[in-house]
This record gives sequence, structure tokens and C-alpha cells, in this order.
Amino acid sequence: MVNQPSIWSPTIVEPARDSDRRSNLVARRMRDREYRRDQHGRRYEDHVAPINQLVDQLREERGEWMPYVAPIYGGVDARVLALFRDPGPKTRDERGSGMLSLENDDQSAERHLSLVQRSGMLVDELVVWNTYPWYINRKPTTREIDEGLAPLQRLFSLLPNLAVVIAHGGEAQTAFRRFTRIHAGAVRGVGEVINTYHTSRQALWTPDPAERTRREGKLVADYARAVAFLNGFDVDR
Repeated sequence: MVNQPSIWSPTIVEPARDSDRRSNLVARRMRDREYRRDQHGRRYEDHVAPINQLVDQLREERGEWMPYVAPIYGGVDARVLALFRDPGPKTRDERGSGMLSLENDDQSAERHLSLVQRSGMLVDELVVWNTYPWYINRKPTTREIDEGLAPLQRLFSLLPNLAVVIAHGGEAQTAFRRFTRIHAGAVRGVGEVINTYHTSRQALWTPDPAERTRREGKLVADYARAVAFLNGFDVDR
């Protein structure tokens, strides 16, 4: 019997249009030192500079570390925001890439990359952020979730084309519900909010195989839903 590839097995994406930042994305490539150096050197490219300048400001204001956003993403041109809980260990400078990236050397990033690729979403249209953007590597408290709302509002002010928010996991969903109540004007252009699972193994694991399959299938379906909305949004406009 021929072994079938895993549902999460990523493929290499060749560029569908002129864009160096989205060509040949490879799972876990951030483990390569030269590639990490290249990504860091490009963190102030025009499309992502305002977001990474915001990261610099948040680091200085709070005196706490947080990762940059990799230049592979759409940056200020993004139409999709994938909102997660908090930065993982492989975003750390000393243990990983120093960035939020689909190419980080961890399973959550690898699964996220697979979802993006399988859905046909253009990475140019995606940006990522965390409910609690500073590094804690644990579940944020209610107070910390609230502390992440002001940085999220500042991020939203940099994303004029944002149309879809994908909230990964309970904390991200709670945060975004609070955000929409407090900053209703900021989300006026968002036409689709998708609540789904986190891409971590822990979030998807359950002793019931049928439930695991359901959770995995929901993630796949939710990314397909986001792409379908974007396609319809283009037609309507």
C-alpha cells in the first residue's frame, strides 16, 4: 500500500505572481541560520516596516520582548489577520527565529503553513498577531488579554484592507469579542470573523479519533471559507 501524505504535509509554493516574499515557502526553514539572517535583514521592507516599527515601540514602552513579523507576510497590504494566543518558544531570538513566521521550526507553524497552502490563500494577503503579543509562553490571564487590546487596535490602524479575522483558540476569540465591543470603529471593514482551533498539537489532541478528525477538518474548512470570502469580496467590489 502506498503511504498517503499527512493532511498537514506542506508543499513548496511557487509564486503565482510577482512577489519575492511569497515564493517557495518551506516548512521549518527558519532553522537555517542564513535564511533567518535574510529575514531579519528584510524586516523593515516597505510592506512590513510599519508593523515592525510598532513592535519596536511596544518593546520599548513595556520593556518586554516580542517577536517581529516576518517579511513573507502581506504586512500592511494584508486582508486576513490570523490571531493567535501568545508567541511560542520558536519565535525567541535565542531558541528560534525571533519572528512570527509560517516557516518557524515548530509544529504549529508547519500546520499553519499547510492550511494556508491547501486553501490557496496568498501569503501576501495574510498577517499574523497574538492576543498577548509579548513573550510569556503560557496562557495569558484575563488582565493580560485586556492589555493586548490596545496593541491590537494599533495594529488594526495599519491594516486598511483588512476583511477577514481568523481567531485561533479560546483566548484569541475572547480577546476579539472584547476588542469589537471596545473598538467597534476599528473593525468596521471586517466582513468575516472565523472562530477556529489553534494549530498546536495540544489544541487538536483528544483521545477520540473522530473528534480529532473533526477538529482538523474544521481548520481546513475555515481556511477555505476565508479564501471563498476573499474571492467573493473581490467580485463584489
